[in-house]
Amino acid sequence: MRRERILLAALYLVSLAFPTAARAGDFHLGTGLGYGGAGITKVEDVDGTKQSVKRSEGPGTITFYADYMLSDVFSIGFEHLRGFRLGPASSGVSFTGINTRWYFRTPAPTVAKASPTESTLLIKQFSFFVGLGSGFAGGNINRDDDLVPSLSASGAYFGFILGADYALSPGVVLRPQITSYSTFSSSSKTSPASLSYFSFGASIYFFL
Repeated sequence: MRRERILLAALYLVSLAFPTAARAGDFHLGTGLGYGGAGITKVEDVDGTKQSVKRSEGPGTITFYADYMLSDVFSIGFEHLRGFRLGPASSGVSFTGINTRWYFRTPAPTVAKASPTESTLLIKQFSFFVGLGSGFAGGNINRDDDLVPSLSASGAYFGFILGADYALSPGVVLRPQITSYSTFSSSSKTSPASLSYFSFGASIYFFL
């Protein structure tokens, strides 16, 4: 929780740096599901020998995020992502950090709400973006029936995002997105480890 609070505070401070630019709809809050997963790869002692062990939480992913528009084509956001599996249900690996988006063809959707007195022009088109994400990842995956019943790791991650925003109605936007993150390799000589996250999914965000 401490890492999440630090990253949320950083996002809030960035938004304060642009007080004159803030408009209705500059803040977005969203959540979504996807296909993919979050995993851990770590060298463990298995029957007296060092072996690379891989575990994953999938094939489902879930994300929660908040965005702030710095301009019509640039945004910064806070996100929390997890992989999950259903049988048995578990979600032991999470990625929490900050991302940036650049809308390289058309501006991001801007219609926060319909005007009660005037007609509202809502342009329904895809606003494509690319971006980068970075933060902290960590978790523990338990498999009681395996030779290595518990696998845990943590570290800083970096990666990219690619997707598009599509306005469904004033204040409601669909966001299909590909996300690929991985941590830097652990410096441990005895048990090097890494975490990875990949998702192809869609989310809905709302203007605040």
